[in-house]
Amino acid sequence: MDYEHVEGGLWVIEGRKAGSEASNTYEPMNLPAIFEVDGQRVRVRARVRDDVGSIYMTGPTIEIRSIESRD
Repeated sequence: MDYEHVEGGLWVIEGRKAGSEASNTYEPMNLPAIFEVDGQRVRVRARVRDDVGSIYMTGPTIEIRSIESRD
């Protein structure tokens, strides 16, 4: 988890898709407040929402299906 100070701020998840070595930045649309901790490591199952737009343009918007701490 990372907090980006862009246009009022937003939370992003930096990571990779399962089976990929490439790193990506994702914008979660339904991040539970308990996970809003800068630097927290999480495991996420989500789906990319191509039908949703965002003013931030940090990466694909995702809908979280499950999330857990990796600490």
